[in-house]
Amino acid sequence: MATPTAESGNPSEPKKLYAAFYYPVDDDAFKRAAKTWKEAIENSPGFRKGIDEVRPLTPVTTEFWLKEEWNELDEYSRDKGFKVMRVNLFTHASKGGRVDGLEFRREDGDGTLSKTDIQGLRKLDWHPQGVVILSGCVAGNDEFT
Repeated sequence: MATPTAESGNPSEPKKLYAAFYYPVDDDAFKRAAKTWKEAIENSPGFRKGIDEVRPLTPVTTEFWLKEEWNELDEYSRDKGFKVMRVNLFTHASKGGRVDGLEFRREDGDGTLSKTDIQGLRKLDWHPQGVVILSGCVAGNDEFT
């Protein structure tokens, strides 16, 4: 007999993975927001302790490091058999400038991760209801798959 893996007892419900990336700032605002989000996920009714997982909060300062951590998330989820449910990006955002997007230090690239750049990231092994959440100043908290 299959072991139930969901509250409904449905053994076919996939293991869900959640992740948050944040941009480090002096007052730790993005880190604190990411921590609050992580705790809310872990205490939500649909989160199955011991089955689902929230990855450790991950600081990212440049476009390059976000892409590296994104790829690591993809590898981890596939290796461990998770479907990615939510990825939340806590960072500065820009709107109305030359290019709208998420802002990082300009050590590589132009410092702005645009919607096109985000869509060009490696395709994660998404849960059917999986989304990317943009949580930052001027981000509008839009969700898109």
